[in-house]
Amino acid sequence: MPSFPIKLEIPKKLSGRIKQCGIFNVLYVDFDIKTGSYLKYVLNKRSAFFRQITKTPDFLADVLLLARDTKELTLKDERTLVLVGALTEEPPRLLLLETTRASRNLALNILNTLIKALRNLQKNDIQSDEFISALLQAVEGVPCEI
Repeated sequence: MPSFPIKLEIPKKLSGRIKQCGIFNVLYVDFDIKTGSYLKYVLNKRSAFFRQITKTPDFLADVLLLARDTKELTLKDERTLVLVGALTEEPPRLLLLETTRASRNLALNILNTLIKALRNLQKNDIQSDEFISALLQAVEGVPCEI
């Protein structure tokens, strides 16, 4: 079993497009019946949100609890906005997009498109290449001008 989270290796063109859309990070929280929720995929291990998760282990659990009632969180720095999207409610599988308030609407559009693309796979165990392909599809379909 691989060590989690897995850093997604994406083409430079996709990485540039994601940054152009004002997105700093994309994270996928999966669910395992034995261990519960865990961070499976991450795009950027240097982002403020990811650093907060690794610095404070209970932080992800807190985000998961909040995700039941809210669809966005602002970090202490007051600049970082995390958008939350549920891929499945039970068991909880979530997508988290780290962005800014200025890019909120654009990032939300990408988040919703990504959720739709991943749901269309009709799979519980989403592989990294499938995730990257869905991310590419979601970002390509949106004009990224803030």
